Amino acid sequence: MSWYRGWDTLASVTRWHNFLEIAGIVCLALLVGTEILAFQYGHRKDALIVAAEEAVAEQRRRDPDATETRRKAEMEAAEARGRTEVDGQHNRLQKPTKRLRTSKNNKLIDGLPPFSSSNSLPRFLAFPDKKFA
Repeated sequence: MSWYRGWDTLASVTRWHNFLEIAGIVCLALLVGTEILAFQYGHRKDALIVAAEEAVAEQRRRDPDATETRRKAEMEAAEARGRTEVDGQHNRLQKPTKRLRTSKNNKLIDGLPPFSSSNSLPRFLAFPDKKFA
């Protein structure tokens, strides 16, 4: 390790040892300080949560009519959404299903390679007039 500068003298090794030891102690002190700050901010967070809950409770006590009005508006909006969803499902059920024409169905069947293990076709191709769920 002779390529480190000052590595070969006792005075320089002692100086580096003292410097690094003091640097380690300073880092440890900074770590302890940040842990103390984190602990204090944790208590502050809890106090802020309690204060926010108290503010919400006070708001509810002061303004029960606004809460009731808001609840009624939300219920009406939910009913309107429900009616829209039911209407959409009704319209979707009334749409006609799309079918392949017989000529296109036959062309598609002719284009399929034969199955080596089975002579079956998919159900919608083998029975084009039958509706499957």
